[in-house]
Amino acid sequence: MMDSNFDTERIEIMADSDIQIVSNQVQYSIIDRRSEVKMMPFCLIHNISLLAYGCICGGLISER
Repeated sequence: MMDSNFDTERIEIMADSDIQIVSNQVQYSIIDRRSEVKMMPFCLIHNISLLAYGCICGGLISER
């Protein structure tokens, strides 16, 4: 199962229910690094890939 934009608590509930999670999409940029706190360590332990969006601050620091 590929998830999108779930927080760590929801991912934990799904994993505890024996749902195989392949990846999760998260907001991540040089300004917003919240997913490093709980999400990344959890996903590393459970072999879940993270797909980051907004990496250049959603266009805030780019021309677009």
